[in-house]
Amino acid sequence: MPTKFEYLDFVNTRDQINHGYGVDSKSCALLRVIVQAFVNEQPITVSNVIALRHIASPVTLHQGIKYLISKKLITTKSNPKDGRLKYLVPTNKAIKLYRELSALVMHGQAETIA
Repeated sequence: MPTKFEYLDFVNTRDQINHGYGVDSKSCALLRVIVQAFVNEQPITVSNVIALRHIASPVTLHQGIKYLISKKLITTKSNPKDGRLKYLVPTNKAIKLYRELSALVMHGQAETIA
């Protein structure tokens, strides 16, 4: 039976899924940017991410990168022509996380249509 707070149910379930993968609220936006770049086939470098001041300070973003690497959600890949350039790439674990989140969205849309 629908309530007036389906969005809260969705957000709580989303947060539970994220928590299960080790994604805290601080890292959520950062991981989303990295996965979105990957999906759009637009390589994103560490420098690109550090420049995202609308998300957090450069220091906080750098810590977030290290955190996501420690949780095995992203990895770095060196540019073969310039080893100083490091690309951030989601791991299979991160892709699995976003597939679960996508399923959550699709499930909610199916309930809305029904």
